[in-house]
Amino acid sequence: MEIYKNDYFILEEESSSVYITIIKSGFDVNSIDDIFAQFPRLEIDDFMNLINHLKNGNSRVLRIGVYKPIIEIITTPDYMSAYFSLNVSQQSIDKNRESFKKEIIHELIEKGITYGIRLDILDAELIPKKKTLIAEGQLPIDGQDAVIKYIEMPSFQPRANEDGSVDNYDVDLFREVRKGDCLGQKILSTQGINGVNVKGEVLNSKPGRDKLLRYDNRTVDAKINEDKVTLLAKKDGVVEFNDGKLSVIDHLVVSGDVNFGTGNIEYIGYVTVKGTVQDGFSIVADKDISVLGQIGIGAIDKIISKSGRVYVKGGISGKGKSIIKADKGVFLKYSKDCIIECNGDVNIGFYVIDTQINAKNIIVSSRKGKIIGGKLNAKSRIISSNIGNKQERPTFVNVEGFNRKALKKEMDDLLNDYKNYLSQIDKNRR
Repeated sequence: MEIYKNDYFILEEESSSVYITIIKSGFDVNSIDDIFAQFPRLEIDDFMNLINHLKNGNSRVLRIGVYKPIIEIITTPDYMSAYFSLNVSQQSIDKNRESFKKEIIHELIEKGITYGIRLDILDAELIPKKKTLIAEGQLPIDGQDAVIKYIEMPSFQPRANEDGSVDNYDVDLFREVRKGDCLGQKILSTQGINGVNVKGEVLNSKPGRDKLLRYDNRTVDAKINEDKVTLLAKKDGVVEFNDGKLSVIDHLVVSGDVNFGTGNIEYIGYVTVKGTVQDGFSIVADKDISVLGQIGIGAIDKIISKSGRVYVKGGISGKGKSIIKADKGVFLKYSKDCIIECNGDVNIGFYVIDTQINAKNIIVSSRKGKIIGGKLNAKSRIISSNIGNKQERPTFVNVEGFNRKALKKEMDDLLNDYKNYLSQIDKNRR
């Protein structure tokens, strides 16, 4: 179809492509813009090639561009946005505005664009050959993963003093709770919100991942409401995580001293003594044992924590016969004339005198801390400002060190176990 002709060339359109045929040479290329301005639908692909073709008077038929539709609808590859362009003059738009608005709507529907059409855009100023947004889809919103937060547990970190020093021996061993106290909660995962593209096609959202609340239902209750699960203590006791599982363990609290009124204590759980332990008496418990009296303890029989820690706020002067044993750690203000055995660390605030200690690490935290007399055996390290004294009081100190090969093998085994657990977790998630 011929769209333009003069003495020098002919412009023709075929299958939306525009071709030029040179009739004769001599055309003034400076006037080409004025001619093309009459055809808003014409878009030139290679302007420099066209100019050279005109200058040379080449009679070969040359494709120079495309002949766009009056109303052009363009969509993004993901069909999340649609645009229109009016390939007409501003005069034509102003004259036929209402007609163009209807035709744009018609073209959108013809192309299957039915969602998110912005009718307000059509009421604004329409500009020729401007790519204008006319429809927008809605991206899917993925669901939120479940969020679990448990009750804050003691960190066993040293307590800072006002002067900047720290007391490694002064720690909180456990977290005590009452029946009905909140132990944690899980914010439930959400399904997310589906999206839709401009063609009205639903875009599925990704649901949030669930997470497992691990707790002992004999001692912990789970209350479920619309968007969360709250964990509550079923009884008074001490919060414990065992293999990642939350539970409340029995807690025996002695408001005064351990003496003839209480007798020796044997307990499956945690023990707190708010006073002291009088001479000759003993405490044996499965979990942590705390003796909070300021005056400390003297010639007791024994304090043994089978699987936990022992904390004596006031220290111990054992008169050569007292025994303290713990699996995970011992914390004392001072120790004198006693025996201490621990698979973990022994933390002592000020001094160690005539004490026999066997532990993984022995730490005397005071800046003027002293170890005088006794026998100390540690697997890894002994820390103290002063060891021994000028009176040549025998002080035996031994650090075993470690077997590098055995330690490397242990670490390699742990790494293999860790990788196996990760693989199993991934399998379970799938």
